[in-house]
Amino acid sequence: MTETALGQPMIIDGKETASRIQDELKEEVEMLQKDHGVLPGLAVVLVGNRVDSSTYVRMKKKVAAAIGIHSVDVNLPDDISEQDLLNEVEKLNSDPKVHGILVQLPLPDGINEANILKAIAIEKDADGFS
Repeated sequence: MTETALGQPMIIDGKETASRIQDELKEEVEMLQKDHGVLPGLAVVLVGNRVDSSTYVRMKKKVAAAIGIHSVDVNLPDDISEQDLLNEVEKLNSDPKVHGILVQLPLPDGINEANILKAIAIEKDADGFS
């Protein structure tokens, strides 16, 4: 919990804070487009059909759309091989329209999450796992 200067607890309004941050990001995205002709792109990789992961990805996409970020969906079956998933990550690393990559965890059994996360180009690692 955050405290005031006098050490008293201070209640933070999470929704208000999130809204303010989103407004600031929307302005920054608009400036990037206006000043540099760049539309930020975020790729979200979802492997399998986990309900919790799908819900979380939907929320990420909703916020991305609200602030003007181009969203790229990569939905893959849960029986994908590790090598095929690495190939998908490499395609995103090479795509100039993708500036950030998120791989939704957990990944299915048989896929080494660390290998997948290390494969994301550090400059595109939106989660900071690389």
